[in-house]
Amino acid sequence: ADIRFYIFHLLGKQYSSSTIEIIQNALAMYLQSINKRTNGAVEEVAKGREAPTKKEVGKMLEVTKSPKHKLMMELMYLLKISAMELVKIKVGDIDFNQKMLRLKTREVRLSDVMVEHIKKYVQQRPYQSEYLFASHEGHITQARIEKIVNTACYGAKVQTQAWGLEPRRAEVGMEA
Repeated sequence: ADIRFYIFHLLGKQYSSSTIEIIQNALAMYLQSINKRTNGAVEEVAKGREAPTKKEVGKMLEVTKSPKHKLMMELMYLLKISAMELVKIKVGDIDFNQKMLRLKTREVRLSDVMVEHIKKYVQQRPYQSEYLFASHEGHITQARIEKIVNTACYGAKVQTQAWGLEPRRAEVGMEA
């Protein structure tokens, strides 16, 4: 519990993912060699295999002020897509008439509400790019999404901070 609290503390201070990983590895080594314990608690936080509940996602969205960040988390949670898939979405991948999003490996149906949220975001976004979530360098990075999700988890006091970062998302998330 102390390790988990400390990792959340670091996430709240917005340390980089590589710094947090180094700290997790150091703590794991300490637990293995000094205390002769397993590092299960450290690995669980690092892997983030648990999916948040609908209530937890609601709390995360409440503490998130940016419409862009809210839309990112909604897409990851409702459509069961990873951050890796999210950064590669192009505006051209979205068929607003058919309410479909074409990903590299599959197509997913979008709800009427999600289509409206995306349309509103596209009209107001600061960077005009082929990517849905653009930055001045092209598209937003996976590391940036990790910070956004971790900050929302920390603010909402949710302990499933890495749910949007797991590439294999079959068991994570909820149906739209």
